Amino acid sequence: MWDSGKITKDATCKEPGSKTYTCTRCRKTSTEEIPVTGHLHTELRNEIEANCIQEGYTGDVYCTDCGIKISSGKTIPKEPHTWDEGKVTKNATCTEKGIRTFTCEVCRSTRIEEIHATGHVNTITKFSKKASCKSDGYSGDIFCQDCGKLLKEGTIIPKTKHTWNAGKITTAATTTKEGIKTFTCTFCGVTRTEKIAKLKPQTVTPGKVINDKATNGVYKVLKDGMSVEFTKPFYKKASVRIPDTVKINGITCKVTGISANAFKNNTVLKTVTIGKNVTVIGTDVFWGCRKLNKVSGGNNIMKIGDRAFANCVSLSSITISETVSRIGKHAFYNCKNLRTVIIKTGVLSNKTIGEKAFAGTYKKLTVKVPAKQLNAYKKLLKSRGMSSTAVYKK
Repeated sequence: MWDSGKITKDATCKEPGSKTYTCTRCRKTSTEEIPVTGHLHTELRNEIEANCIQEGYTGDVYCTDCGIKISSGKTIPKEPHTWDEGKVTKNATCTEKGIRTFTCEVCRSTRIEEIHATGHVNTITKFSKKASCKSDGYSGDIFCQDCGKLLKEGTIIPKTKHTWNAGKITTAATTTKEGIKTFTCTFCGVTRTEKIAKLKPQTVTPGKVINDKATNGVYKVLKDGMSVEFTKPFYKKASVRIPDTVKINGITCKVTGISANAFKNNTVLKTVTIGKNVTVIGTDVFWGCRKLNKVSGGNNIMKIGDRAFANCVSLSSITISETVSRIGKHAFYNCKNLRTVIIKTGVLSNKTIGEKAFAGTYKKLTVKVPAKQLNAYKKLLKSRGMSSTAVYKK
């Protein structure tokens, strides 16, 4: 009967061992081989951790019992760098690239990245000017606020229009004259004007006859409806004034003429004042006014009709204004006491003075004429009946 046996030689990693059994009765022995153990106890040697500087190594496996290397390890590739967030080591500008430097947190190696040029991000407009009605404006030059470079030139802005106010009437329109309305620019004060059309005149029915006791006259409205002629006095008076104007139905009308026969054979009339608007003294107006001795006014008379003052035997002087261009035949015929004639007009001729216009006047009357017409008028007036003994003065 075998005992439990006794190891007589320990098995190793490479060599088998033996176990001897002994019979408890006879002491006979029996040996049994113990298989090799193999490398039961191992350890890793030469292990290197990989990083960004060097490759790693998984390590060699050694048996701790026999010290033999059981297996070789493998190379482990380098680890990538562990970069920090980077630091700007050169600032980018409007036109130049910048640099950002990254540092490995493990090995302190560095790498760089370019930072794009910023471009002209921040701009400012200079030298701008608002346009006005006085001067052009300017949009302004655009500069980079960071580097100061001129990026874009501005453009001229045309003058603005004037800002006119509502305007003020500086000259009122009348029936004979245009008016003026003046507008002022509220910004610069310059002015412009506009014409205001003439007022449409109020008129009276042409041909209408009006008795006006206030001016002692009977008037007839002429074709234009705005002027009248004196046809006769309302009352016979020694002194008569032909007015400048007369009101008819509230409308002021100019008295521009004295009708034919207006005072013919008037035995009362002594003095006449003729208004400034009268341009025509008609035919036979004062014919036979034997007491008429004074005529004044009439500074704008243009025509003296035929026989206008004929047989005015008391008339002593007459002034023919510079506006007179025509004197009718027998105009001053038989004015026996006409001693002074003042002629201011310079346009009289054979064609504009009627025959015998001054026949029968005072033989030695004094005639005052324009200096330039002295000789011509001597001959002309003599041919129209004036006495050859008349005295001429300039």
